[in-house]
Amino acid sequence: MSKELLMTVEEAASMTGYAPWSIRQFCNKGMFTAEKPRGDRGGWRILRPSLEKWWADKRRASLNTRRVA
Repeated sequence: MSKELLMTVEEAASMTGYAPWSIRQFCNKGMFTAEKPRGDRGGWRILRPSLEKWWADKRRASLNTRRVA
């Protein structure tokens, strides 16, 4: 798989504003496509298009919520 298609937890955290710990939890829950190429030692590698789609959907959903004062 191409390097530019994969991103680290830290890159994903920077892009979304979530903490790296939260991104790891999302990976564990399967919220977007991610893999651990070296098992527990290598850390997560996240598929960029999958994360971008998840993030766009999440942002769109937050814009559609009605806020009551």
